[in-house]
Amino acid sequence: MAASLRAVLAYVKVRFLRSPQPSPLSTTLARYSAFFDLFDDFPGYVNFFLLRDIVTADFSAVTYFLPFQSFDDDPVPSTLESYRSYKRLAMAFIEARNRRIVAAVA
Repeated sequence: MAASLRAVLAYVKVRFLRSPQPSPLSTTLARYSAFFDLFDDFPGYVNFFLLRDIVTADFSAVTYFLPFQSFDDDPVPSTLESYRSYKRLAMAFIEARNRRIVAAVA
């Protein structure tokens, strides 16, 4: 699951880089803007890394594995039920992305 978590974090970083919403990651993301510019736009990044399964159809929002309101939220599931929900969503993402990878190289 660590690889999928890294993919989601990278995805969220790009989403916030392209968003006018202030983020604690803004300075760090700006440092790597040349890399993100390679993809022209957010959909370009998403499609290149086969991350369509964690974005809405119009690319306007990220689908999180835990509820997200702000960077002040606790990033760790706090109950057994929230952990189960996180695990279910993370596994669904991994399986969906694996299918996309297989289709892309077939």
